[in-house]
Formats: sequence, structure tokens, C-alpha cells
Amino acid sequence: MSLYQEAAPRTAPAATRTARAVAGELLDRTLGTLTACPRWDVDGAGPVGIDAGDERAVQAACGVMEVHGRATGAPAPLAVDHVSTVTGVLAAQGATAALLAHRRGRPPLRTRTSLAQGALLTLTQYLAAATAEEPRDTDGDTGLATLTTADAARVEIETLDPTAWAGFWHRLGVPARTAGRGWLPFQARFGTAVCPLPPELRAAVRAHPLEAVRRAGAEHGVSVAEV
Repeated sequence: MSLYQEAAPRTAPAATRTARAVAGELLDRTLGTLTACPRWDVDGAGPVGIDAGDERAVQAACGVMEVHGRATGAPAPLAVDHVSTVTGVLAAQGATAALLAHRRGRPPLRTRTSLAQGALLTLTQYLAAATAEEPRDTDGDTGLATLTTADAARVEIETLDPTAWAGFWHRLGVPARTAGRGWLPFQARFGTAVCPLPPELRAAVRAHPLEAVRRAGAEHGVSVAEV
């Protein structure tokens, strides 16, 4: 148990213990020499009141699986301790903020967060997009941002410049109008969790080896990363 953590039952679910361990490790590294320690803890459901028995239960109950699976058409778990790790970082940030507040004259504070709150925090941009007044053009669409080259390398590209986007695809033999149809879904992918690119764009990458795709990216300022 971290020097700063409130006493907690040893029977806590594994995901909660993982979150506490992450927070404790971070705080031990950053605040380990201090004598005045903020009090903090992590539990499962918190004020949300959902089933938080383990990592996958929280991912399912809070919608992480739904968002992660949009690109392939069905809910899918993240195969890492995503919620536990995020919640641990959140707990460490809360404890650090409490310490700063105390240093500025506030009375000692006690902070507490939960797996459910950590999970929902990671979904805020998707919740914002889903509840916006503007209609979503991607409802029902699927598609990953990952592209596959002729030599079976899996890559993702990144650019914020539509001119660079157009130049990259022109270098790979895609007409400008076709490349233009892919720009908006590409830019919206971080808010929608899907990337329904025109099939011609995927086919163009499949027709070129990784080195050719990298050269096209370098020529037009588009980053190309293997995944």
C-alpha cells in the first residue's frame, strides 16, 4: 500500500487493486520525500452505481467496449488494463491537486475516485459527439484507421493539412475527388471512433509497398507509422 493511500480492504477486485498500485507508484515517485501526505483512495463504482467487478465489467458497463468496437461493428474489449491504469493516473492527479491546495492555504483534503469515473472520463469526446445537436454522418458506418500495404505492413497516417492529404493520395494514384471524400471521416475519427474511408483509398495503399507509402508521406508532410 502506498504511503499516501487510505487503508482499503484486501478483498478489493483486481482492477481496483491495479488502479491503486498505479496511483501509488506515481505518487511514491513524485511525493515520496514529503511528510505531509494527502489522503486518497480508489473504489469500483463510485457515484455511478454500475457493476465494477473487474476491468471488462467496467469497460462494458461504461461504454468503452461499445466505442472500441464501432470500427468493426460490434462491442469489443480493450485487451489491456485500460480503465484501471487511467483511474490510477486520475487518483494520483487528485492527490497531487489536494497537496497543492493545502500548500496554498486550504485545509487538508481527502480525494477519492473510481473505476467508473475513470472509464467515463476517457469517453468524454465520444459522449460530446454523440449528444451534439448536429447529426452524425457516420451513424452505422464502420472502418478502422489502419491501412495495409502490399507487403502486409499495417500503418496509420496522420495529417491536419487537407493539402498534404490530397498530395499524399495523388502520389499513390488516387483522384482528388475520391481523396476528398475521405478527408472528413478521417478528421472525425477521434470523435466518432470509426474511420469509414472510401475503399479506393485502402486499395491504393494495398497496391504499394511500405517504402513507397512512406516516401509519399515524406514528400507531402504526412506521417506514416507502422502499428
